[in-house]
Amino acid sequence: MKPFASLLKDGFSLWLVMRKQNMAEGYRVEDIAKDYGELIEQEFDGSVDTVVGISFGGMIGFHLAADYGHMIGKMAIIVAAATVTDCEYDIEFARLIAAGKKVEGNTFLLKTLYPQYSLLAPILSRLIIAASPKEVHPHFAKDIVTEARTELTYDASECLSRISIPMLLLNGDKDNYFPIDAVKDTVSQLPNCTSIIYSGKGHFGAGMDKRCGIDTVAFVRTFDTNV
Repeated sequence: MKPFASLLKDGFSLWLVMRKQNMAEGYRVEDIAKDYGELIEQEFDGSVDTVVGISFGGMIGFHLAADYGHMIGKMAIIVAAATVTDCEYDIEFARLIAAGKKVEGNTFLLKTLYPQYSLLAPILSRLIIAASPKEVHPHFAKDIVTEARTELTYDASECLSRISIPMLLLNGDKDNYFPIDAVKDTVSQLPNCTSIIYSGKGHFGAGMDKRCGIDTVAFVRTFDTNV
């Protein structure tokens, strides 16, 4: 997102960090959060200014903020909440992608989430594939299924009371994965939270909205005394 690039002019360094490869069977979102906590401790001298988590990254973010908040200045979570619904969609999608059926996998997810565009789903699927990275790591097929299965046990509700750092939540009010009631319940349990809701936006619509970058940068600058 272009708005994030503006932070470079303010002296920030931006890092895009992916999840650990070759995750063990039974891995949980909490385990992935631990991986990121150890990464911050080992590679960033135990301190980062801001963490931004999008969708599944946001799910990880709640556990990361609760268990490693002492190393994080603030956090922005985009299109996620403390509980998730309809995760069986992701499991079927992951199985198809892991089997090398990229067109079928993307078509399935698009038809499921946007039935009104079912006829266009195969075309949109191919466009998504064309824009995606062509190379994947050797453990990709296994990891994408393992990651999808972690959603079945995901519930970050118990850790919300342990989060004290400033939090920004950006969500759409038409999100199938994170319904507005789940978002409101999450926000109500966070002591230091700013919530912005994009009206009429679903999961992908809200996550790709250009306002996400703008609102996140504004949030970062609010707490940066040097800007």
